Amino acid sequence: MAGPNVQAESIHYLPKNRFRIRVDGESYGEFVTAGPINESEFGVMEINTGEQNGVAAQSAGKKKWSPLVLTQGATRDTKLSDWYDLIGNPDGINGEVDPKYKKTMELDQLDRDGNAVMTWVYTEAWPSKFSEGDFDGNANEFRIVSVTITFKRSRKKIVA
Repeated sequence: MAGPNVQAESIHYLPKNRFRIRVDGESYGEFVTAGPINESEFGVMEINTGEQNGVAAQSAGKKKWSPLVLTQGATRDTKLSDWYDLIGNPDGINGEVDPKYKKTMELDQLDRDGNAVMTWVYTEAWPSKFSEGDFDGNANEFRIVSVTITFKRSRKKIVA
């Protein structure tokens, strides 16, 4: 049991609203939302062991990552749509896919001073879905662009 003069270590919670996206080291702007972050699940393999009780043994299968969905206010910046166009570039020969469409993407969580404290690295990332949002003559809000990022794997690293 701690004595009366023992001070508890201070816990510093990280703000949810401070983050940035970088693709191959280049900033891709500010986003309104990003998620789900680092969500994955294992498939379940069932193996019939031949036991008389009929219970199948289960084992972990392949790991599957949930895509990351990013949203941001629409601007004149075309980095996201240019990246998306690398996949099915209409100007390419016979609509071939540019082999450079898979990139390394980093999602940095920032502290209150704007410094990265945690980074999620997404390897072989690429935009699998892109939406320019919609128009509404009765709306009183900004148009929102959405992009879904699919990737091979994700890992989290703590920034020193």
